[in-house]
Amino acid sequence: PNSLYHQSVERWLKIATPKRYPYWLAWFLAITVLVAIAGLFINTYLRKLVKRQTSELAESELRFRQLTENIDQVFWISTPQLDQFYYVSSAFKTIWGREVNDLYLDPNAWFDRIQIDDRQQLNQFLYQHDMEKQILNFPIFRLQSESGNEEKIIRVRTYPISDADPTLSRIAGIAEDITEQRQAESSLSQTEYLLQSVIDNAPALICAKDLEGNFTMANRQFEVITDISARKLIGQNMFNVLNHSMASRIWENDLETLKHQFPTVYDESFVHRDDSTHNYLSVKFPLYNSQREVYNLCSISIDVTEHLAAKAKLRMYEQIFNVSSDYLVYVNTDFTYAAINHAFAEAFQVSQFDVDVKSIRESFNSKEFNKYIEPMLLECLRGQASRCQKWITLPNEDKRYLDIYCSPQLNRQREIKGIVINIHDSTQMKRTETELKQHREHLEELVKQRTNALQTANEELEAYSYSIAHDLRAPLRSVAGFSQILLEESGSKFNEEELEYMRRIVNAAKHMSELIDDILELARISRSQFNVTNVNLSELSRHIFANLQEQFPTRKVDYTIDENISVNADADLMRVVMDNLINNAWKYTGKKRKAKIILGIKSEFDSNTFYIRDNGAGFDMRYSDNLFQPFNRLHNKDDFEGTGIGLATVQRIIQRHGGRVWCDSKPGKGSTFYVSLPRN
Repeated sequence: PNSLYHQSVERWLKIATPKRYPYWLAWFLAITVLVAIAGLFINTYLRKLVKRQTSELAESELRFRQLTENIDQVFWISTPQLDQFYYVSSAFKTIWGREVNDLYLDPNAWFDRIQIDDRQQLNQFLYQHDMEKQILNFPIFRLQSESGNEEKIIRVRTYPISDADPTLSRIAGIAEDITEQRQAESSLSQTEYLLQSVIDNAPALICAKDLEGNFTMANRQFEVITDISARKLIGQNMFNVLNHSMASRIWENDLETLKHQFPTVYDESFVHRDDSTHNYLSVKFPLYNSQREVYNLCSISIDVTEHLAAKAKLRMYEQIFNVSSDYLVYVNTDFTYAAINHAFAEAFQVSQFDVDVKSIRESFNSKEFNKYIEPMLLECLRGQASRCQKWITLPNEDKRYLDIYCSPQLNRQREIKGIVINIHDSTQMKRTETELKQHREHLEELVKQRTNALQTANEELEAYSYSIAHDLRAPLRSVAGFSQILLEESGSKFNEEELEYMRRIVNAAKHMSELIDDILELARISRSQFNVTNVNLSELSRHIFANLQEQFPTRKVDYTIDENISVNADADLMRVVMDNLINNAWKYTGKKRKAKIILGIKSEFDSNTFYIRDNGAGFDMRYSDNLFQPFNRLHNKDDFEGTGIGLATVQRIIQRHGGRVWCDSKPGKGSTFYVSLPRN
């Protein structure tokens, strides 16, 4: 009541209210006026507020339209059933190729351009999902242009819109053309596949490891050192995969690279699955994430085992090149020096400073170069190697006989890139050859003289042999004939002792005649003509055994002959060989109750060897050196008859064929005679 407000009202009431009105009415009127004034103020405020909000809403709608109209995606607002569209952005025309009004008039206008293969899948999706209650991602579908020449890939996402009116349900959606994105993803996928193929097929060990030594990437080349495939290697710690000592050395290098954080090269070794150790040249470098933090270590290791071996071989070749006593030089196609060895440099007075500067022409006498060397070099430039042996004047005026060989050097494109020249100093050999030629000519003259003398001596010896044989035969026949006549006509007049003497005279004469026949046969064999054919020894031996069986029908000998024993030899001479060997076996098994003789063969690399084995008397091998000597006998004449010429004849024939004969024997156990003849 004492406030300034009440005092003002009291004052106004006294002025405005007549005394005849009740006091309460005055209050009512005052309050009514105040309410009206307050309503006026409130109405004015609300109008301004609505105007401001309307302006803000219009501005917000403008920004919204500017946003939706300037994006590449289609933005729309519609019912959840997509049967009425409230708003569609202008990008619909760009993507669908139809006007926005077409969609307002026909809500199915967006569905008509979808490829038929994708429509059924999309219809099933819309039927199964309620777009009013959840955010949905449509299955990706394809749009076909009106002309049918263009295809677009579309991705759609919808969002439910909340509204104060529960009876009003709307959704917002965004349709995006992801054709370029899919193409980029496909291209990226192809690039990744290509990159992975390059990495897998690279001739190097390529891997990445995390900071604890676990593999995060590895190519297929790791399968040469582990039993684990490259894919299964991912996630494995290298200490669980590699040899522990090998893994320790590699881990030390990894830690050093991580410490310095820059690419580093190391010499490392890996043990392959076949337990062979290979040398590798490894490049290691850290990998950084988006925060520039090291999160992995990459390693590329190249097998340099063959390279190091080739390098060592090259060093060896260089040493051989320089220590060679031959003059070795390599020239370019313009005949300038490319490489020279020490021997050439010393002989032709050039140095390594002359390489690529000086021409080989300057190291030779000009006339000799033009006549001998240059034609050879030009022949090499035409792709043909050449060689000559000439007396060449060295820069020190010394004449040397040089064997010069030039060969073109080709690159991988089969182009001539230089000429290799190998010069051998054959001076001493040439001088020795000249001396030998002189000696040979003299020796040939001496041999000719000696041959003539030997031929004359042989002819004289042959004539002498026949003369002796002829001269001896007449008295022997007389001694044998008259002795036989005495035995036949006057045998009864002699006592027993005298008869024995007469028999010895007859036998001695007969034995002497056999010796003369054997000597003549041995001489005939030594000078007989040689005609080599294929001789079947099996057939030949059967005939000899058949003849012996006819001569000695009472003897029972078990003989075995291998089939198809054949040799390349003279048929007549081989008949003599087989006759002597088989007769010997027949003779020395004469005292055996069960005599056995075997003819067999054993094939060797470069010869045919056959043998004749018997179970006869045998002999002591200590005297085997005398076995093939003429007239030498290892058994008593009274036990086994013979002249001692047969085996000497066998050896002479076999030696003429380029073969050899030998024997193995034991007393009382029999003997085996081996004959080896060349195949050709």
